[in-house]
Amino acid sequence: MSRINFDHVYYTYDVSSPLPSVALEDISFTLEGHFFSAIIGHTGSGKSTLVQQINALLRPTKGRVIVGEFEINEGKKKIKEIKSLRKNVGVVFQFSEYQLFEETVLKDVSFGPKNFSDSDEDATLKAKNALKKVGIKEEYFTKSPFELSGGEKRRVAIAGMIAMNPEILVLDEPTAGLDPKGAQEILDLFKELYDQGTSILIITHDMNLVLKYCNQVLLMHQGKLKGIYAPSELFYQEELLLETGIDAPEIIEIVKLCEENGLSLNRKEIKDITSLVREIKRCKGK
Repeated sequence: MSRINFDHVYYTYDVSSPLPSVALEDISFTLEGHFFSAIIGHTGSGKSTLVQQINALLRPTKGRVIVGEFEINEGKKKIKEIKSLRKNVGVVFQFSEYQLFEETVLKDVSFGPKNFSDSDEDATLKAKNALKKVGIKEEYFTKSPFELSGGEKRRVAIAGMIAMNPEILVLDEPTAGLDPKGAQEILDLFKELYDQGTSILIITHDMNLVLKYCNQVLLMHQGKLKGIYAPSELFYQEELLLETGIDAPEIIEIVKLCEENGLSLNRKEIKDITSLVREIKRCKGK
């Protein structure tokens, strides 16, 4: 079972300098079970700093993070079995080119499984399967990852994490820079992974994505967690959205217009235009 617990976590950059910068302030929450969750908030709200605590790329200045059986705290002591933690929690950052380093695409994606003691044959098989899942054609396997486009690099970085079969997959703006078709393909892949048992935690500015795919939303604002919401609850709270600078998905305004015209829609069922049409038909008895 996937479980992430933040227990009064603070994080300060340049803590010993004359001008320390507080990025996270008293963050406490728990995600558990099987989740497809989003972290949203304005640039500088602390989203990326928060996810880097999850696999100990950053350690709290104060407080602790518990991921499954692993505890990450402010101490200097080495975290036991950090390798296993990072196998269970795969993180793909927005600038995915920084995660690529091998001479070919196939070697890059094979590296993770090999690092966790898979044979060369097994690691290669996992890498090929992962690359096919993210839509990288076999003709690219022997290319240098640095010859790829930004979107292709992101797909390869995602494949590198998928090949290790993590329990939790954390993704920072995974659709940024992708065309609509490519973004849809990647999101459908994440939904497939979720349906197969992987928990997904995604940072995004795309509220349409959040409404369609996510079952809960962590809203960050100025280094603090405003709360955890269901998308169907959050996007109708106009004052909260205004305070935090979040724009609701376009479809929310259509829902409000329908309701103003007497339709009693089930907001929880509305994820996109298709589900909205289905709800309108239900209300009209068609």
